Amino acid sequence: GSVNAFVDMVSLPINNPYQAHVLAADAFGNVAYCSPGQNPVVQSLPSSGAEAGGIQKIAFENNSLFVLKPTNNTLQVYPSTNGQFIEPPVNFFENANLDQIPDLSQIVDLAINGPDLYLLRGDGNLVGCVYTGLPGNPVTCENPVSYVDGRVGKEEQAVTMPEANYISVLYTPPPDPSINILDATNADIYRFSLRFRLYQRYRPDLGDYEITSPIATAFTIGIDQVAFVAFGNQVFYAYVE
Repeated sequence: GSVNAFVDMVSLPINNPYQAHVLAADAFGNVAYCSPGQNPVVQSLPSSGAEAGGIQKIAFENNSLFVLKPTNNTLQVYPSTNGQFIEPPVNFFENANLDQIPDLSQIVDLAINGPDLYLLRGDGNLVGCVYTGLPGNPVTCENPVSYVDGRVGKEEQAVTMPEANYISVLYTPPPDPSINILDATNADIYRFSLRFRLYQRYRPDLGDYEITSPIATAFTIGIDQVAFVAFGNQVFYAYVE
């Protein structure tokens, strides 16, 4: 099989037949299982009957692959079968009440923490959804969640995200669980508690480094509290203690 330009990638547990550490996807649902020193194994995700294409982001959590298609207004969930995604997907919002389904065309990224789903809008606001699995009300969403300031001297004030270009949301697990949002325009990282209290806002000081493009394109935060921010092909890192 062949793939087009990749739109996103996730790290995988290596209990798949290819011992792949990384799964990359293109917009059309072609995926590449990648492991060190091996040629990638390319497969196509099974169709759900929805039109092909339109994949913008993927996430791997709860032993499932989440596939966000904003233009089709769908979030598809592929269960893992022996480490591969070969079963047709289910719609995350299947049977949800219409008033609980957000407009996914506004969503630019997603993050998952157990039953909690965080959907980032381009304006920096989050839709917070909880998968209850209850018949009649399987998903409940708060759109948007209310941000509250937790920083010293600003406690309990409402937080309004400044106008910018927000592109990425990241959940970091304990011991310091947080929800992190990247503003591409200023390369700012906003760190919220799981109750959406803003407790830090980081802005990189790039000093004398020459940056080809000032727009941040991706970020992550490692378990050792090192933040990595990419500006195109350049990657910078710093501690966020």
